[in-house]
Amino acid sequence: MKRALTIGCTIVFTAATAMAQDFVSRYMWENKHDTLLHCVSVSPKMMEEVLKTDAKDEVQEEMRNIMMDLKSMQIVSSQTKGDFYFNKAEKIIEKNINRFEPFISFNDSNENCRIMVRKKEGVIIELVMFSHKNDHFRIINFTGCMNEHFIDNLAKTMIPKQEDKD
Repeated sequence: MKRALTIGCTIVFTAATAMAQDFVSRYMWENKHDTLLHCVSVSPKMMEEVLKTDAKDEVQEEMRNIMMDLKSMQIVSSQTKGDFYFNKAEKIIEKNINRFEPFISFNDSNENCRIMVRKKEGVIIELVMFSHKNDHFRIINFTGCMNEHFIDNLAKTMIPKQEDKD
């Protein structure tokens, strides 16, 4: 009986851990043997070092304060097969549609971008931004506490400007 209870608890714990997994962890696990994908994690300590820069105006100061609430940032990239990796990311989002909701998306003739958010009790706790342009692919994944203003500012850096489209 003890053995069955231990096995049952282990299974429940493993399932709960897998469900709490962030998007990039899940994406990299599903592509664990793919050598074309590169993942870089930025730890809270490194983010703290980056945030030590002096804020020059109110917007930068606000962004700095928001970034202090972030727990991690992960970047996945590939220089080839951008469309293929983008489609794989969309499939993972579709499988987890109850976890993520769309925030911003755009499709262009040679570039696509999606920004998805995961909320817990109305607070944004994860942001997933994935895009591909030409053959390049990129995911940027933030975890922590974020607000829509932070995401709007981040999105402005991703959406192509009119002069970029020509």
